[in-house]
Parts: sequence; C-alpha cells; structure tokens
Amino acid sequence: MTAENSAKYYKYGSFREFLSRAVIDRSLSMVYAMLIQLAIIDVLGQGFLSIYTLGIIFGTVFFNIICDFTNRTKLVGKLVYVVMMFVVWNVMVRMVFVSFGDYNYFMAWFFGDNPNVERAAAYTFVCWLGFCFFISSVVFYFSEVAFRRLYLLMIGLIPCVLYVKREQDLPYVYMVLLIGTYLLLTLRDRYKKLSAEERLSLKISGGGRLFLGGFAAAAVILGLMIPKSEDTPYKIDFDKVAEDAAIAVQGAMSSFTRYSGNADFYSSLSDKAIYYVYTDEAFYLKRQIFTDFNGERWDAGDSMQNGISDWKRYFSSLNYKDLRDALQKACELDPKLIEQYGIGEIAEGVRISDEEKKAMIVPMMPSQCFVSPLRTVNLRGNPLSDKISRTINGEMYCWEDSKLQTVDSSYNISYYSEYSALNWSSLMEGSLPAEDMSVWKNLLIEADNILRKNKQKELTTTVEDFLDEYYNAEKILNFSDIQVSDNMKALAEELTRGKMNAYEKALTLQNYFITNGFEYDLGYRPPKGMDTPDYFVFTSKRGTCSDFATAFCLMASSVGLPVRYAEGYTMELYAENAENAQFTGYVVKEKNAHAFPEVYISGTGWMTFEPTVPAQQENSNVSYNLTIRQYIILGIFVLLGIGTALFVVFLLPGISEKHFRKKVTAIAPEKAVILMYNRMLSQIRRRMKADTSVMSAGYVTGFCKQILNTDISRLRSAFERACFGEKSISEEERTNALVCYEQVSEAIGHIKKRK
Repeated sequence: MTAENSAKYYKYGSFREFLSRAVIDRSLSMVYAMLIQLAIIDVLGQGFLSIYTLGIIFGTVFFNIICDFTNRTKLVGKLVYVVMMFVVWNVMVRMVFVSFGDYNYFMAWFFGDNPNVERAAAYTFVCWLGFCFFISSVVFYFSEVAFRRLYLLMIGLIPCVLYVKREQDLPYVYMVLLIGTYLLLTLRDRYKKLSAEERLSLKISGGGRLFLGGFAAAAVILGLMIPKSEDTPYKIDFDKVAEDAAIAVQGAMSSFTRYSGNADFYSSLSDKAIYYVYTDEAFYLKRQIFTDFNGERWDAGDSMQNGISDWKRYFSSLNYKDLRDALQKACELDPKLIEQYGIGEIAEGVRISDEEKKAMIVPMMPSQCFVSPLRTVNLRGNPLSDKISRTINGEMYCWEDSKLQTVDSSYNISYYSEYSALNWSSLMEGSLPAEDMSVWKNLLIEADNILRKNKQKELTTTVEDFLDEYYNAEKILNFSDIQVSDNMKALAEELTRGKMNAYEKALTLQNYFITNGFEYDLGYRPPKGMDTPDYFVFTSKRGTCSDFATAFCLMASSVGLPVRYAEGYTMELYAENAENAQFTGYVVKEKNAHAFPEVYISGTGWMTFEPTVPAQQENSNVSYNLTIRQYIILGIFVLLGIGTALFVVFLLPGISEKHFRKKVTAIAPEKAVILMYNRMLSQIRRRMKADTSVMSAGYVTGFCKQILNTDISRLRSAFERACFGEKSISEEERTNALVCYEQVSEAIGHIKKRK
C-alpha cells in the first residue's frame, strides 16, 4: 500500500466505516440532541410520540452526518454546511415573515401567550426545522469537536425554560433522561482523555456499581416524594420579571406618556396583537390626549391630574336624544328660542336615536390605560372597574396607592356611537354659525334657565353637562399652547373661507389632505432640520399619521376650532369571529397604533376626524412580505455570515499558522521545540484523525515517515533533549526543528487537498 493510499484509507476508510464513525460512534451525543428536541416538541403540544418524533430522529441523524462530514473536510464540507444553514434559515424566514406574515403571533404562540390552533402545525414545523438544525449542530460541536460541559448543560436547559414560561410541569422522564445522558457524555469525554494503560486499569467493582445505582434510584424517588408547593417562588419571580420587561418594552404602547409619538415610533411597530375587541362596529380606541404643541411634539401637560370620579353619570348624560328632549321642552316653554336660534326641527320633535352600544375589550399585554372609544359612558367586568377615573378629555385609568394600576384582564364598556353625533351634527348644520361658538353657549344657557325655572331637573342636568363640555372646549381653544406658522394659518383660512359652520370647516380641512396628493409613508424621513409641520404640508407631503394629525390640529386651531391631538388605535376585522351572531371580533395590533384629531363642533360636541390618507392606502405600506429594508438587513447578515465562514475556512488557519511560526522564533528554543512537537501532534490528531495519545515519539516518527513521507528525526531529537536532556537547545537545532515542523504541516495539507 502506498503512502498516499494509506493516508486515504486511514482518514476515510470505506463509506461504511464513515457512516459508522458519523452515526454509531456519535450515538450518545445524538441521543442528547434528540431528547432536547423531543422535550421542546412535547411542550409545544405535539406529545412524545408523533410524526415529529420520526422527524427528529431522522433529522438529527442527517444533520449529524453533515456535521461530521464538515468536521472531516477542509473546504467542501464547510461549504455544504453554509449552504445547508442558509437553506434552513431561508425556509424559516419565508414561512414566518412571508407565508404567515405575523412574526409576533408566532412568538406569542411559541411562549404560550396566545395559542393559534389554526397555524399550530405550521408553527411546529418551523420549530422542528430550526431546533433540529441548531441543536444537532451545537451539540455535535460541543460534544465531538471541542467538548464543553457548561455549554452542553445550557443547551439542555432550553426545554426547561419553555416549560416554565408556558406554566407546564417538566415530565420526570425527560428530566432523568437528559441528566443521565449529560452525565454519560461527561464520563465519555473523561474516558477518551485517559491513556491506554489508564483505561485498562479503570475498573469499577460490583459494590461500586451497586452503590451508584442505588444512589441514583434514591435521588429520583426522593425527588418524586417531596411535596411540591403550588405557588413556586421562582415562578412568581419569573412572571414578575417578564411582566416588568413587557411593560418596559411596550413603553408608550401601554402607558401614559408626557410627549406624543413620532415617525420613528410608528415605523417600529409590529404585527403583535395587543387587544381583541368584540363589538358590532369598528371605532377608534383612544389612549391619551395631548393639547399643547411646542413646534416639534405634542405635550400632555397635567391633564392626568384632572380625573373625574363621577364620570359615568357625566358622560352618560351627553346623549343627543336627551338633549333633543331638553331643547324641545325649552322651546315648548318659551317659543322665542325657535326663531332666535333656528331650531324648528328640534322643537317639532325630530327623530333622534342615541342608544348605548356594548363592547368587550381583551388586553393581550399589561397596560396602564383603559383604551376606549370617544363616547364611552360605562365600564364593567374588571377588578378595577369601581376605582377608575376619567379625565375631561376621555382618558381612563386607575390611580391607587400613589401609582397607576396595571390593566391585565378584560373589561366591558358601554358607549354612544359616533354615527349618532354625525346625524345630530347634520341636523344642527343650518342652525348655528361657524364664526361664533358663543351662539351655541347662549342657546344652552337660555335653555338651562328656562328648564330650571320650570323645575325640569333631569332635563336641566343634560343641558348643564353639555354646557360643561363647551366650557372645556373653550378652555382648550383659549389656553392651549399651540404654535402655528403664518403660512399654515393663511392656508387654513383660505380653505375654510365661506364655510357655514364648524363641521364644514373641519371636513374641508380633512379633505384637503386626502385630495391633494399627500402620501402615507412609514419609511420617509425629512432632511435634517426639516422635520416640521410646514415642511410636511408645503413640501414633502409624505409622512405618518402623526404628521397628518398634527398638521390638521394646527390648521383647525388657527381658524378657531377647539382641537385635541389623540393617540390610540384603529381596529382590524378578526376573521375567526366574523360569523359570530352577536358580536364581530376585531384585533388591534401594535402597527394599528394611530394618531388622530378630535374637534369640538359647536352644536354637537367632540367628534373624531381622519385626515390621514384612506386606510387601504395606509395598509398598502405595511405588507406581510418583507420590506426592502428588511431584505437589505437580512442580506447584510447573510453576507456577514458567509464572509465569516469563508474567513474561518480559508484565512484564519493560515493567519494562525503564520503567527505560531513567528512566535516560536522569538521565545526560548527549549519551549519553542516543545510547542512545535505538541502542535504537530495536534495537527495529526485533528486533521488525520489519528489517536496520538497512545503514540510514543518513535511511533510518531515512523507514522510521519510512512504516511507523510517526511523525516522528523531532528524535531524528535530536539524535543527529547528539551524534555529530558541536560544541555540547552541551540539556535541551529531550533531552526532544523522548525523546518521539520513546516514539512509535516505542508504534507498534511497536500494530502487534504488531494482528497
């Protein structure tokens, strides 16, 4: 047999021997990887025996063969592994981001926060593919290439973390098997490091085996017998940390803030569901109101200090049917009101419907806000229901023990529809001039005086509450700190000139944004120093809902309309509940966060307007497919990964070798010779797959002569003298030893290239 063929056979042997080394010799590490994956699949709801059990077995064996091939070859195996990694990653990304379009739903399902039965099978497939590749690769490396006990232990804890997060008990069978396999892996590593003589002398007596078996059995039985507390402290602490982290991450999504969100905030939101709403119509959910604008952002000021404890009575009385009855009665008692204010239709008892509607809101994250529609009149079904305060602007919260309380369970609300406000506004359009809000105030004051004189207490309360709402709007108009440029004010005045009433003014301003080429663009950022409402209105005409709502509010305020900048959410139809006979289900996602204006319409009250371009245009910018930016980021990471892999495969070994050769010329000759000899053994062991731990120096010399056709006698002689000789190593001997070392390295490299 030639030296070349001997090297080939020693390294690879037959294909059968290759499979033997790749599968049978690695069986213990594969069992450990399989157990981890089975525990993960079990906690995800597939059980111990399922189609995924076979998938895990065959997948682990397959990836283990790929890893072993990668470890035994210099180039082809590495490239195969990189391609395999790219394929697995691409399949997972495309399924989660493109096919499903809801990465956050997937994460919520994975951690057990929001089970999705419809997609559970597809989600489980993604987990099987990803974990099978990742765990098989990592366990192989840390058990067969570079043994690391701690890393193997950390990998084994992955299913434990999932069981804790999903509030499930880890089955004892997994616990025992995982611990047992881990211990066997550590013992195997220790055994492999023993010399041949030490292995022969290694022996455990019958009594020792009996003791170890008895100890293990006793430990398991004791663990099963010890009573477990239902309220485990670590679980409570874990949930507390998770809740605090959720609140911190959600930030402005779930709590009251001093300043409004901007384009960066709205462009960073995801598809994660944060509320489910069950009602019979879609509406805007309000979170917080801002009334002051400093030129860059909106400021909430001290509005949270003005909570109304008796808010249910106050807001429930703002009913248009009751207001019609009150004004009709006032006109009946004093007919002069009809001619003075032009409210003949009301005096005749025009039909008005303003009935309470119902909705149930289910928060999917801890929150400090009771989000609700504009005309909410009651809230029930929550542990904090009786402790809720509501500001005059409509924000709802619970302030107790000197802090805002967290909302983490569902609640039911009653509200008046904004469609009723539209109907009432159309009724009042011809009655009250837009230029003077005080006409509406005077009508309410006179009606209140007439009803009070005639002891109409209930009707008087309704009129007085509408009057209080007017005074609040007047306060916002007169005292809010809103800075509007001259150009924007001139544009608003030009657009609303000749409009007959407040509603027409607001509607004109709203339509200006919709019909004049404005675009909704989450990714757009104005040039530095140009992020102003004027630049948005007159130059770019591109922005997010915050830009549209801000520009509308500034223009409306400049023409005398009381206005509030609101932050909250829109709603999407939730298909799974669309057929519900009583209620339709809606979902509110992070990306549904929205800014919109509320305008006080003289003669009606507060109404919501929508200057942002229509929803279908807005939604077209938020696709379930990966955006260009996401593709660029993904491409960068892929290129970095490929570049890193190529660097490790092609450049790093050469750089490391050059550094070593330079190092051994600079240190003491004795130490240099020892390092060269040990590194030579390491290369033979790692690259030729030879067990050098049982080779004597003479055997190594013969091995290099026969297999590598290289004479290392000078390196061997210098090594023995450095270890056992009394004389020091000369510079010439160091140089000769280095030449031998370089010849061995080059010979090993040539053999690998030929193969």
